[in-house]
Amino acid sequence: MPFLRIDELKGRLLWCQSANPRITGAICKTSWESVDNHWIPETLSECNLFACSQLLGHGAGKTQEQLLDLWLAERYGWCPMLQSPAVFSSYLSRQRRCFTRRFMFAITFFTAIVQLPESYGQAVWSLYSQLARNHWLPGSAQDIHFTRDNPQISMENLTRIAQEKDEVAADALKLCAQALEFAENAAFPTALYRLWQNEWRGLALYCQLFTHAQKAFFTLHFAREVENSWSMREICHINVQALYQGASEMEMLCQQMNEASPGFYIMFDAGRVRSLADSLSSELSALRH
Repeated sequence: MPFLRIDELKGRLLWCQSANPRITGAICKTSWESVDNHWIPETLSECNLFACSQLLGHGAGKTQEQLLDLWLAERYGWCPMLQSPAVFSSYLSRQRRCFTRRFMFAITFFTAIVQLPESYGQAVWSLYSQLARNHWLPGSAQDIHFTRDNPQISMENLTRIAQEKDEVAADALKLCAQALEFAENAAFPTALYRLWQNEWRGLALYCQLFTHAQKAFFTLHFAREVENSWSMREICHINVQALYQGASEMEMLCQQMNEASPGFYIMFDAGRVRSLADSLSSELSALRH
């Protein structure tokens, strides 16, 4: 489902029309991500493009919720009960917050796009080198860094990362279950129901993969920088194996999403996940010798 940007589009159009009231059209650029892609938060999805056309026509006075209702009716033929649209919209908002929280610590780790790195070295470069710093600043009151000079603080930092990532992954699973339950009772048309199911399963899987990737990376990095212990290597190994399992689940999901946008298959690239897992495994093997 789309990341709604209708209110943002409305504001931009009003700003443009305040300078030139004669504006009646807009040019939208599309790329490999396609207009149907919702996994890249800042792109225009089909729903947002539909809303843009309405705002430039007879729907200028409509709210985001009204425009979403129109799109659902025209695209899927869904005319729900009175409260269902508001609940539907709230799940889209909660989905985006959950998706964003997945990468909150990973803004530099995973660079500008919400994809996994393909190697340990790529992650290290993204995390440290591109900003020419020797520590990690996650936007909180305490810097996150690992050093042999203070193993206790380093361990506290590692524990904090693991706990926060586990919480987000658990929240994603819980939200997914609630969204699927809502769909069971909302009388979705078949096409919308199938899309909704696959979308939420995809969100939960992606959040789980990022949890394992981050825990594997930071545990390995801790072992290299602070303490190369059996327990650290074993935790890393467990999460690397979970990445391999997640890659297989990615492939299965892609096989079920026959009509997904090109961007979906790029985001759910099982080869990328396996490449990262192979790289982490290689680095882990080096620590054992």
